[in-house]
Amino acid sequence: MEKETCFYPKGGKNFVNAEDVAEGILKAIENGKTGEKYLLANENLKYKEFFQKVNHLTDQKVILLPIPNFVLVLLGFIGDFLRALKIKTSLSSTNMKALRIENFYSNQKSVEQLGVHYQSIDKGITDAIQYFQNKK
Repeated sequence: MEKETCFYPKGGKNFVNAEDVAEGILKAIENGKTGEKYLLANENLKYKEFFQKVNHLTDQKVILLPIPNFVLVLLGFIGDFLRALKIKTSLSSTNMKALRIENFYSNQKSVEQLGVHYQSIDKGITDAIQYFQNKK
C-alpha cells in the first residue's frame, strides 16, 4: 500500500464532540447563570496530533509534513490581494494566522458549573467518520 502525503499547519485548536456541545447548551439553559459565558471545549490538539488520530482511526498510512509558516503568511497575502480584487477566496492573512497559532481553551468552567461530561475526541472523530461514510 502506497503512502499518501498530507500537509498540516503547525498550529492547533480545541476539538469537541458535537454531542457534547448539544449537552452543554442544554445544561447552560438549565443550570447556567444569566450573563455568564461558558466555553464548550474539550481536547487541545496540535493539527499534527489531530491528523494522526484521524489517520489511525481510519487505518490510513499517511506521511505528514508540516507547512512552513512563511508559506502560510505568503498564502495570506495572496488571499488578501485576491479579496481586494473582489475575488472570493477563503485565503486571508487572518485565516492563515489562525492556522499558525495554538488556539487552545479550557473546559474547567463548563465542567464545574454546568456539569458537562466530555467524551473522548476519538469517539467524536469516529462518529464523524461514520456519519460521512453513511452520507455517501
